[in-house]
Amino acid sequence: VLNNLVIAGLPNQISFFAAYAPVALAVGVPIELLPLFLAVDTIPDMFATAANVTADVAVTTILTERTTAEMDEN
Repeated sequence: VLNNLVIAGLPNQISFFAAYAPVALAVGVPIELLPLFLAVDTIPDMFATAANVTADVAVTTILTERTTAEMDEN
């Protein structure tokens, strides 16, 4: 949890290394494999970003319609 709070403002590539490099070192996994994991992580990251944007647009649309309907009633 602390790791995610600290690296929240960094781009995905940097946050990926900042999050997983210490864990990999602690476990003994070679750091040289992290670029391979980053390449594979890009695909699910695109879907996660699309889902987040879609959810944000949906919530904004719903709230706008409700607010507009309430203003029309008054």
